[in-house]
Amino acid sequence: MPDICKYEGNSVLLVEGKTDCHSILALCKFFNLPQTFGIYQCGNDIRILKRLNALIIQPDPPEFVGVVIDVDTGNIQNRWLQI
Repeated sequence: MPDICKYEGNSVLLVEGKTDCHSILALCKFFNLPQTFGIYQCGNDIRILKRLNALIIQPDPPEFVGVVIDVDTGNIQNRWLQI
């Protein structure tokens, strides 16, 4: 059975952990959103940034990439600069 939190396709949402993945899936189900994207669970915030970079520089990048990332501690502006 394929991992629903390891989607690799043309429209992907990158999230930190499995809890984030399942929360997004639950929100989509609750609001009856159509399945137009997949979710890729990266493990942590650093891995999200690495995965994002890898996706956008590949020869055939996804058409749409979204990111759900926590600020954790510190300034939100610093997080935006990282992204």
